[in-house]
Amino acid sequence: MPIISSSRIAPLATTLFGIVAGASALAAEPAQTDGTTWTEQIVSQSGVPTFGTSVAIAADVAVVGAPFAEGHAYVYTRNTSTCTPSTCLWQNVQDLHPSGADLFGRAVAVDADTIVVGAPDTQVGTIAPGAAYVYQKSGTSWVQTQVLTAPDGADGDAFGNSVAISGDQIVVGAWLASVGTNAEQGAAYVFVHGSTGFSFQQKLTAADGGNSDQFGTSVAISGGQAIVGAQLASVGGQRTGAAYAFKRCTLICTSHPWSQAQKLVASDGVEAQYFGVSVGIDAATAIVGAWNAGGHGAAYVFSNSGTAWAQQQELFASDGGGNFGWSVAIAGTVAVIGAPSASLDDGAAYVFVSGTGGWSQQYELTASDAASGAFFGGAVAVSADSVLVGARYAENYGQAYFYAPSP
Repeated sequence: MPIISSSRIAPLATTLFGIVAGASALAAEPAQTDGTTWTEQIVSQSGVPTFGTSVAIAADVAVVGAPFAEGHAYVYTRNTSTCTPSTCLWQNVQDLHPSGADLFGRAVAVDADTIVVGAPDTQVGTIAPGAAYVYQKSGTSWVQTQVLTAPDGADGDAFGNSVAISGDQIVVGAWLASVGTNAEQGAAYVFVHGSTGFSFQQKLTAADGGNSDQFGTSVAISGGQAIVGAQLASVGGQRTGAAYAFKRCTLICTSHPWSQAQKLVASDGVEAQYFGVSVGIDAATAIVGAWNAGGHGAAYVFSNSGTAWAQQQELFASDGGGNFGWSVAIAGTVAVIGAPSASLDDGAAYVFVSGTGGWSQQYELTASDAASGAFFGGAVAVSADSVLVGARYAENYGQAYFYAPSP
């Protein structure tokens, strides 16, 4: 089947502390306040539902998931040797679509020359525990090299609901997996790359896990640190949600090198915050989303001193947002928080930057073709010079939006 895609690019003007000035496609508006102008490129796939459900970006490679039915994951690249990030057009170079991979594209991750795609309803043998597919670059193409499964997978585990990669390590969430007698407690699985590819290393579970915690709702990994979200975990008798920090040993390691280091909770946690619905980590900074905190949502930043994690700051949208924290992403000193019900249900993505006074909102990105119910901000990703936002219902079938600030 030929790859059919569309894209358009338009400059968007922004102010320093908040609102993106609207812009129609292919029309420029003057930059305001600090002179920063963002360019927006909209991509879609003709007739493919739920495009933009998941997104990932690393340098000059991006992935957009469309998990409807067997699902797809689309690979986009750009050539920054011939243009700047704000003028480069992202091009769709490959449609990943393996046979029999149900809900393929529900989660995506990329690092260097490796892509991981979750397919949480995939059948393995006579049951459907889910799977994660690994692709590696070979020349100009991405080639499927492995299908990862849980060694103890059971029907309905939803293995592949969340995925993350850092170098030679992959983490896969199975948020509906039973642990002992606890139904839907959830689990996460670590795989490491060796001479024969990626192999299973360890199963992660919460030390205090209980029924329906949904541990594995979200996963993130950076070097020897991993964060796993459990959006319905109990804290003080209330299902506020939690995130669990795991640390990999660095000296004498056993066959189980990962250990739970800490349970991260919101300082103002209350029932049904969904703290842990999304997580991100880069080095010693982690971010956890709670889309229902305070009714509008929040994101919590944690920093690691070397011995423990501590909440550093609670982030809010300047205009209240709507489901703020549904998705989060972090790269260095930049964090992006998705709020798919912000701006009268049009959705938004908020860019925060860390400085001497902590984290502050710098920009609010909205779609130039914003429409109610598009779910813009349902998925976000960030790299050193770009932001990628998914809107799974935009224009009925879904779209993804690339943003880059002009110099």
